[in-house]
Amino acid sequence: MADFMENEQMDTLDLTGQSLLDVEIDEILQLARSAKKIRCLKLGRNKLTTEGLGRVLELLPAVTNLNLSFNQLTDDAITTLLAHRQKVPQLRIVNLSNNRINERRVKTAIDELKRMGLIATI
Repeated sequence: MADFMENEQMDTLDLTGQSLLDVEIDEILQLARSAKKIRCLKLGRNKLTTEGLGRVLELLPAVTNLNLSFNQLTDDAITTLLAHRQKVPQLRIVNLSNNRINERRVKTAIDELKRMGLIATI
């Protein structure tokens, strides 16, 4: 895996359906930091929680498109996005569909993310 991470031209990292846990994503993202041009990160169909989302936002600040559909994210994921928004200023689109997020409970926070220029799909 380290070899393909060294490709500085890579702008999309697709880890869909790998059953990754928060601990595993942390290790992968440490390697991915060397590929500074990653703009699109596909992490759908894994086992990530809000903790994993926080690590993604901390370790890949240049990401513009983030797919976290079909994970184990809860309402706290929206709070994490708000708290880390300044760390990922280029993030424009985040897909959080098919998680454990109650859209009614987080509507106000979603509206705030939209005001900040982030399109969030729940």
